[in-house]
Amino acid sequence: LRGGSDSAPATLDVRRMLRSASCSALLSGWFALHYFRALDSLVRLPGWAAAAPGAAGVLYACLPALGKVLFDIAVYEPVYDAVYLSLQGLLRGERLAPPQLP
Repeated sequence: LRGGSDSAPATLDVRRMLRSASCSALLSGWFALHYFRALDSLVRLPGWAAAAPGAAGVLYACLPALGKVLFDIAVYEPVYDAVYLSLQGLLRGERLAPPQLP
């Protein structure tokens, strides 16, 4: 939305909205579905950890979730953000690389 002051009504930038929607649908929809499916299949609790008694068993049960969160923060999110911003620029008609220096 732009504008919205007392003198001018707010306007909707439809092209910007469609750019954001298309990038989000691709990255947060299709790619995220496959990413989380693969992450779930790769990160499992070993059998010996599931059978651990007491507090150790509880701690071991939390390790797969902790590993997924750490991988998501350290690897997936930076890649996701870089791809999202690059796609936004490409859809605006911008170049990925800066022009060559003289």
